[in-house]
Amino acid sequence: MQKIKPLDHLILILGALFLCTPVVMALMSSTHAAIDIHSNGLYITPGSHGAETYTKVLTSRGGFTGDVTGLLMLTNSMIMGLGFAVGKIVLSMMAAYALLIGLTALTLSATPTGFIPQQDQGYFVSVIQLPPGSSTTRTD
Repeated sequence: MQKIKPLDHLILILGALFLCTPVVMALMSSTHAAIDIHSNGLYITPGSHGAETYTKVLTSRGGFTGDVTGLLMLTNSMIMGLGFAVGKIVLSMMAAYALLIGLTALTLSATPTGFIPQQDQGYFVSVIQLPPGSSTTRTD
């Protein structure tokens, strides 16, 4: 059993916090008013404008045609991401099947066939024998 090394765990936890800090700061700053962010910088605490900001971002129309909303872009991104994920899974499964079929064909072509006798006709013969003294009517 290995000894637990607290320093290793501390380093991993600090690394995870270091990587998560920019995401947390972006989310927390987005809940503040734009003028507060411009004048005071980024925030690490939540603000009071979160619902208003995200409602505006998700429902405001924009883009070249003026018909695109943030919610429509999120939906489109999710559909594209799922499509790519499913496509990769299907492609991987097809490649695995092709590999298995190819290996099967290679194995079958490399298997020696010399152990099958030349007189083999391709059918089985079975013999059924009745006990001694049986009548011939049982053979019908």
